[in-house]
Amino acid sequence: MCGLVCVGGTTKCGGNCVDTLLDGNYCGNCKTVCDAGEVCSVGVCGLECVGGTTKCGNKCVSTLIDASYCGDCTTACGPGEVCSGGACGLTCVGGTKKCGKKCVDTELDAGYCGNCNSSCGGGQVCSAGACGLTCVGGTTKCGGKCVDTLSDAGCCGNCNTACAGGEVCSGGGCGLACVGGTTKCGGKYVDTALDSSYCGNCNIACGAGKVCSAGACGLACVGGSTNCGLECVDTQVDPGACGNCETVCATEQVCSGGTCSLTCVGGTTKCGGKCVDTLVDIAYCGNCTTACTGGQVCSAGLCSLTCVGGSTKCGNKCADTALDVKNCGSCGVVCGAGEVCSVGLCGLTCVGGTTKCGLSCANTLSDPANCGSCGSTCVVGTACVLGACKPVSLFAAPIAAAGDKSCAFMGGGIIKCWGTNSYGQLGLGDLVNRGTAPTQMGNALLPVALGAGISAKTVAAGGEHPCAILSDDTVKCWGYNAAGQLGLGGAASRGSATIQLGDGLPSVSLGTDKSARFIAAGGEHTCAVLNDDSVKCWGSNGFAQLGLGDVASRGDGANEMGNLLKPVALGTGKTAKFISAGYRHSCAILNDDSLKCWGSNSFGQLGLGDIATRGDGPNEMGSAMVAVSLGVGKTAQAIATGLQHSCAALNDGSIKCWGNNSRGQLGLGNLVVRGDGPNEMGDFLPAVSLSAP
Repeated sequence: MCGLVCVGGTTKCGGNCVDTLLDGNYCGNCKTVCDAGEVCSVGVCGLECVGGTTKCGNKCVSTLIDASYCGDCTTACGPGEVCSGGACGLTCVGGTKKCGKKCVDTELDAGYCGNCNSSCGGGQVCSAGACGLTCVGGTTKCGGKCVDTLSDAGCCGNCNTACAGGEVCSGGGCGLACVGGTTKCGGKYVDTALDSSYCGNCNIACGAGKVCSAGACGLACVGGSTNCGLECVDTQVDPGACGNCETVCATEQVCSGGTCSLTCVGGTTKCGGKCVDTLVDIAYCGNCTTACTGGQVCSAGLCSLTCVGGSTKCGNKCADTALDVKNCGSCGVVCGAGEVCSVGLCGLTCVGGTTKCGLSCANTLSDPANCGSCGSTCVVGTACVLGACKPVSLFAAPIAAAGDKSCAFMGGGIIKCWGTNSYGQLGLGDLVNRGTAPTQMGNALLPVALGAGISAKTVAAGGEHPCAILSDDTVKCWGYNAAGQLGLGGAASRGSATIQLGDGLPSVSLGTDKSARFIAAGGEHTCAVLNDDSVKCWGSNGFAQLGLGDVASRGDGANEMGNLLKPVALGTGKTAKFISAGYRHSCAILNDDSLKCWGSNSFGQLGLGDIATRGDGPNEMGSAMVAVSLGVGKTAQAIATGLQHSCAALNDGSIKCWGNNSRGQLGLGNLVVRGDGPNEMGDFLPAVSLSAP
């Protein structure tokens, strides 16, 4: 029997096939006729067109794909042409497919859902190329179709908001420019890293069965994203596919850590309708409005060409491969469901002193996104130091004094030093003391020359040698160098001539891919915590202050630095969070909050109940090195080492000191040495009294 069969999403009304989404005579169904002056838009009569359509005469049309109204109401495509992206042509672009005489998005068009011959039934929508009752993949049901309200100019932010002419929808807001790292392709903003219709750029659409991941078409999603339909999404932060492809967060909620909630967790920040890590997200670098330009990565909240702070470039972002579940150990290694990444290994629990925050392990003593506790984020301009957010200027040791000199870390990364200058330790290119007359200070006191385009992040003052961590995470030291404390492979002092400073002053070689996080300068030695949380020390070692199992100095001869300089053995699984260098001894706070010291111990300054030096022979370091006993439940939050004594700030807010006390430096109201005999440490050691009894 012959009969009329309607295709392309049209409906049979009487003897005709009509589009009930747009036809004013059959609006929504075969029986509804719009009133005079009204138009039919997404199956509803009204005065205005919605859903991205434009009013042309008495009907609503999509000027992006309608060949009779291509780009505007007055342009019709010629014979054989189709309208794609608002322009007439012989082929469809932007991921659309030619179905009859028009280009359609078979991912979202209910009349051509999945292919040209498949249309959704009544009440159904097309989402990710499949008919259903609900929208998936982060799209929202607006009228009879699924739209991406983050980028759809007809439904921008919600179903009822259409952008004005010339505007585009980006991040759920109408505007004239792209934000959040999106790219303008035709009349909309798209994420070319994930959009299969515009993969890598506006002109590349992925083929059938392929998805767009990291800006490249492929058969599988990479970088920890999940294939939801034909789209790769980050189910940890995508409110349209939160935790899995089917879970859509409510309007007021965001997706954080794979769970719908009202607030962002895990150190992420709410930008528009989603949670992002502004420390590494190139679309929201440092804040919600800053996007990195082509070729740049976002590292520590700043756009740059390279990753800093020990992070690794994975694709177009910087990742901490020690903690990132999507790049665990190396780029592209994704941990399984329920696993976390800890010290570069996937597992069910966090190790190495880290804490499980959401789906990642964090060092709450130094992680600016989880400082002190999970979700406690340090604001821009502060750093996480021992579990507390502190202004960078304070964290960066604003003042350092040792020997007969002082140095100040000033705004803009400038260092100024004054006092004795017999070895060039003031870094001024001469041997003239500064600070003995008013005319030598103020603007007359010049900053230390560190090199072209280089500024300082922190400064430490040794006996007669200051050291600084620079803006590129390298280390430079200057001044007295008889024992190699400058780490330059010789014993010549630096700083007495201008040619020895600035670009003429080499940086300390710490090893391949090694940079410094903390720096400490002692009497005639220097120690640093590196970007892998290991410790390296160089300079004088007559009292084993370098912790290398011998008494040979390092850094005063060739082939002693860089990869040839061994890290201090702290024990199996032990790394350092902080380091302090005394006159002839060193102490480090470890990743389990224990405190270990090595070197000279003539007055018990190592806090081990005896006066035996540690680190000058085999089997004295590593797991054989006993931690300082501070008392039951007591751990060190900060450490400072002096001439022959040490002090620690404890987790209960108290301070304990031990070692030489000949001048009352332990603050105990007497002159008794502590730490050189049994029953003097731990709970036997009183805290320093700083308030009235």
